[in-house]
Amino acid sequence: MKYNDAYNQRYEKIKDTIALKNKHVTTSFMATATAGVNEGLTVAEYMDNPETSLKAFDKYINRLLEYGPIDSQQF
Repeated sequence: MKYNDAYNQRYEKIKDTIALKNKHVTTSFMATATAGVNEGLTVAEYMDNPETSLKAFDKYINRLLEYGPIDSQQF
């Protein structure tokens, strides 16, 4: 099914990610609580305290950047 060019490009990128064809780590903003959970917060803590959430997100992204550049996708 075809939608629009931007959607189709993102969809192809996601398929390539699943097939391990991308050169960089691919992330999605559909699950932003992942950063907090990976940094030791509960989802409630992550959602309830913006300052703590931002620090956890920043730490998480910096850890990912140690592996290489990040391509970000949002539908």
